[in-house]
Amino acid sequence: MRMELRSTVLEIVRTFAEATLDANALAEALDVGSLEGAGRWAHALRRDLAYSLARVRALAHGNDRLGPMTRAMADAFSYKLPANTVRACQEVLRLAGDLHLVHEALTEIVSDFVDSDLRSTDLEWIPLEGVRWSAETCWPAMWEERVRRASEPEGPGVFVVRAEPERCPSALTSM
Repeated sequence: MRMELRSTVLEIVRTFAEATLDANALAEALDVGSLEGAGRWAHALRRDLAYSLARVRALAHGNDRLGPMTRAMADAFSYKLPANTVRACQEVLRLAGDLHLVHEALTEIVSDFVDSDLRSTDLEWIPLEGVRWSAETCWPAMWEERVRRASEPEGPGVFVVRAEPERCPSALTSM
């Protein structure tokens, strides 16, 4: 299931990364006392967080396993900036740290397929670059050699797909 949700979760990861950049810029603007810059970055941060949470909700809709994650993220990132500049800066820095942790956790969830059985997964349109796997990972028959060629060793017995494997020619020509 994680592999099948990989594209959507990677989109969520990218949106949380944008929100992290906004949070860092907001903290810097607050630190130097630029109220105009702070207002602009606060707006961008709220927009990116709203978009990220909407993507998480869409992903989790109707999925019992992702429902708790949706509620936890909505609770964690529903915030209001306090009026006090020092406190606001501290809150934004905390938020940036939390966003970074979410970014790392989501990336790990959709990238770690060490010892996984993916034989019944249709990989044709799933982005594989960055996927971690091991010799025990079972790939669909037509994919094993392609994934091996596109991968490099990361550590003892662990590999990472560094480039997108070539796609199956029959699938591309049937469109």
